[in-house]
Amino acid sequence: MAGTAYVLFYVLVTNAVGTPDPGVTIPPALSNGYLIPFAAYGPMTVWPDLEFYSPILNLVGYFSVGNILLFASFGFLTAFVAALHLLPSVQTADTIELQSNTIFLMF
Repeated sequence: MAGTAYVLFYVLVTNAVGTPDPGVTIPPALSNGYLIPFAAYGPMTVWPDLEFYSPILNLVGYFSVGNILLFASFGFLTAFVAALHLLPSVQTADTIELQSNTIFLMF
């Protein structure tokens, strides 16, 4: 859930998916929507990219291999950290013994 929320947030904040600008006119040949592959200059390399427009959903955006890898890795890390915080803390014999002496160790 946390990973999905982060990916959705990142996609919307970076304008990878959004609504078309009202002042931009779409050429008549592309007014039914399009999906155009091209090369995008992303971080450190050229990535294959797909730009799309859907007049039915009123959405425009792009996805590149680099963005998908970035979204997936950050989403996974966010979900992993959230899952770690939801796990109950495990007490070992050392921490139980130290707690009796009012000394707490944090691992």
